[in-house]
Amino acid sequence: AYDWRIPYHVLETRDSYFSRLRMHIEMFKQVHGRKVAVICHSMGATVWLYFQQWLSSPHGGKLSSAWIHEHVAHVILVGGPVLGTPKALTGLLMGESRDFTHLTGTLGSFVDALLSPRPRRR
Repeated sequence: AYDWRIPYHVLETRDSYFSRLRMHIEMFKQVHGRKVAVICHSMGATVWLYFQQWLSSPHGGKLSSAWIHEHVAHVILVGGPVLGTPKALTGLLMGESRDFTHLTGTLGSFVDALLSPRPRRR
């Protein structure tokens, strides 16, 4: 877990967050003998992207980019704010709705109230 209220560089100086994350990934690979799969949700996606930059930074991990290829098999970003929100907002507010053709539940009801389901399914 990380403190989302502080800048990423402070996570390392205050908590050694990125050093510990690197150690956990290396330990997992050593114990299990295979690369890790990283799953990041929401702001965790930008934390992961910062971690990747930190690894090769002279002020950070001081490693080559090969470290990622040697230790990480897959990275899955779920709901990360990496230009996904503007597209969703544009789709909902401006009617670019081809990506919203099969919404269900509360969100589906909300979108159906704003945009007729028939034009969205064209």
